[in-house]
Amino acid sequence: MTTPLSMISQCGHQAVAKLLLATARRWTGAKVKQADNYGVAPLIVSSNYGHRSVVKLLLANGANVDQADNDGNTPLSASIEKGHLEVAKLLKAKSAKVEQAEEEGSTIQEATRVCQN
Repeated sequence: MTTPLSMISQCGHQAVAKLLLATARRWTGAKVKQADNYGVAPLIVSSNYGHRSVVKLLLANGANVDQADNDGNTPLSASIEKGHLEVAKLLKAKSAKVEQAEEEGSTIQEATRVCQN
């Protein structure tokens, strides 16, 4: 089941994401690290769609920069796979693990080489 924060992260609505996160502080609203049934957290979603402002907001609110989904995909691998290099740079600046391997056996460095060609 997709979480409301993940849906908003997919659409790139920073203002709505900020509202959901503010609500979470007061009640049991949106949780920045809450993943869906596939282990996909809002940070992976926003990284996958290249929404830099939402990625930045989620990180500022405690999102785990290396939180992987059930298949081993991380926010960094999702951003690189989709060619969102500005998001990838932001994640790397926040100490995303470049060597964290995905389940398929590829690494972020291999994905970076593919994107550069």
